[in-house]
Amino acid sequence: NSTTFLRGDNTFAEAGGGLVQLSSTTVSGSSVSSIDFTSSIITSTYDTYYFTIMMSPETDNASLYVRFSDGGAFNYGYARISDSTFTSTNGNSALQINDASDSSIANAWQGELTLLNPQNSSVKTVINYHGQRNDGDPALNIGGGQRLTAEANDGIRFFFSSGNVSVGSRVTCYGIVK
Repeated sequence: NSTTFLRGDNTFAEAGGGLVQLSSTTVSGSSVSSIDFTSSIITSTYDTYYFTIMMSPETDNASLYVRFSDGGAFNYGYARISDSTFTSTNGNSALQINDASDSSIANAWQGELTLLNPQNSSVKTVINYHGQRNDGDPALNIGGGQRLTAEANDGIRFFFSSGNVSVGSRVTCYGIVK
């Protein structure tokens, strides 16, 4: 049937893996302070989540940040390369993704982010990402970060260091099948 495949040893097995689109948010009408994926999306169904991101701030030179939700204090560490500059830091209130983004959606920061083990309270929740801004001076951003304590997290927020998220910005969340 369509849910199985024939393995090399001539036995049938269930098909596994793949991406399942869970939610997509496109800012329309007016700007918003953040794009959030909450406990209705970030559940124990998946261990790994994959996000595609196209975001622009309303304020020039605002940096893109990510924060997890668990109802507790915010304490993060991250390392990243942006515009060929390496940064590593701990004890932050959010995870910084890039240095600065232009306020035009045509020049939005575009990239991918993977969220690992958000619901597992035995390990630190981790992200890995890569992307770039396109403002005439393209800048590649590569990095990763984590909560500094092991705890279950049930949400993720994308926001800028100042101003709102521009109309036309979009983030799509996928679950990676176990």
